[in-house]
Formats: sequence, C-alpha cells, structure tokens
Amino acid sequence: MKSIIHYLLICFVIYTCISCGDEPGWGDSSLSNPQLCIHMGHKYVDLGLPSGTKWATMNMGAKDTLDPGYHYRWGNTTAIELIDDEEFYCDVTNSKAMQPDSDDEEPTSPFEYYSISGTKFDVAHNQWKGEWRMPTKKDYEELFEYCTFRYGVINEKGGYRIEGPNGNHIFLPNTGHILSGKFVDATYNGYYWTATNCIELRFFKSKEIKLKSGDSSHGMGIRAVCNYPPSNKDTED
Repeated sequence: MKSIIHYLLICFVIYTCISCGDEPGWGDSSLSNPQLCIHMGHKYVDLGLPSGTKWATMNMGAKDTLDPGYHYRWGNTTAIELIDDEEFYCDVTNSKAMQPDSDDEEPTSPFEYYSISGTKFDVAHNQWKGEWRMPTKKDYEELFEYCTFRYGVINEKGGYRIEGPNGNHIFLPNTGHILSGKFVDATYNGYYWTATNCIELRFFKSKEIKLKSGDSSHGMGIRAVCNYPPSNKDTED
C-alpha cells in the first residue's frame, strides 16, 4: 500500500513540474484553431479583435507555424540569407512586384514615412498582395490590450502563444535576427518588424516582450496582417 502511495506521489510531483513551469511543453494540438480562412492563398486567424484585424498563421517565408521564416531589413522587400557569414538578398518573388512604378510620385525612401504599412516598402503588401500588410505598432498594442500571451515550447521550438478574446490564437516563434552578417539569438529570442518608424517587437523567452525602437539594418521576421472581411468558410481570391 505504501509503495502505491509513494508511486502516486511521484506522479503528482512530475505532473506539477510539467504543468506549472515557465516554459511549458505543448503538443501539436496547441497549434490548431477551430476555423482558419484564406486570403490570396495565405491562411489567417480571426482573434476577435475590436479592429477586425486578422493575423497570418505563420511568418513570411515560413514553411509552417513553427518556422521563423525569412528575415528582412526594415523597409526592404527582399529577404536576407546568409552564405558563409555574408549577407545576400534572396529574391523570393518576381522582380516586377518589388519595383515601384516609374510614374510613382510617392517618397523614394521608407524613412520618409511614419508607417510603411500598405506602401511599396511594405514587404507583406508587396508579395502577398490583396489586403495583406505589415502590422503597425498600433496592431501589436491591440494584441497586448485584448489578448493573453504565454511563452512555451512546441516540438522543441519556443515562442509566444497569443490567444484572442474569442479563443482563437496565433503562435510567434523565436526568430533570432541577422546582424552584421551573423545569425544571432535564434534559440530564445524573437524579433519582429512593425511597419511603424523602425519599431520592433522583441521578446526574450518568458521574461520580456515589448515594443521598442530597432535598427533598420537588422534582419528580422515579419508576421503579416489583413483586414479582409470575416468568412464562415475558407475563401480563395
């Protein structure tokens, strides 16, 4: 009898350690949402936000939800890849989509904008088309106000699970960033550009997540948003 009680006590302690840790291990089910919709070939989630903004299910250039995807400099629509610790631009879309029209009278530099969201310097709008765009500082502030953030690990990939008021969620994986030809901080840190004046979202495990001024020369991840009308079923445009 004592051995049974001892065994149950050990199981309880193990369960408590797994369930209450700062970095919980989540299964694949933590990635599932009851309803996903599609706009211009890319999936998005309706988090139930007051603005109606929808968030993409994965980063730009990512193969799946856990993939950090491509890294971009702020205001640059071409991804960066590293070869032998040197930076090269990776043309991930057709070149015509990245070139401004010759008759375009808009500013010639992204730094002339307070926000590049929806402009020719917006990589999400440039490549994914339709209503897709880079999120602004205000978009991320809306997540902070209305959503629940929890850091965890899924299949050995760390990141933040962000749950909206309606119970739907997105997952922002650790991305690291590209700095002076080096890929750094990929194990624990997440770096995401906003469209607003070189503002970035940065997090270090579960200890810190905040918006701050970034260096435009750093390569960071991008999670696109759209204001496409909600739908009761998947739609393809």
